[in-house]
Amino acid sequence: MRFTTATGSTYEIDGDKVRRVGAEDNGKRADGEWVQLLNTPEIEVGRSALLVLECLSSYGPDDEGNLEPDSPVTFRRTSAVVSVA
Repeated sequence: MRFTTATGSTYEIDGDKVRRVGAEDNGKRADGEWVQLLNTPEIEVGRSALLVLECLSSYGPDDEGNLEPDSPVTFRRTSAVVSVA
């Protein structure tokens, strides 16, 4: 599955892996890297998606509230989804 958000980010989901592609200049951690997806997100046009990922603190400060380097997960909330393929 591939989806694009209102800010131009594109995500690809393949089973239990996800990666953010095509917007590497936005500086999100692990851009372009396949990382472990720990939830089954609801991907719906017009709504944001919540992705629960393996801890990404080794790439830099965490996205949403997990400041500890040994935090078990990273939460990433996207902007509104504009297309799903």
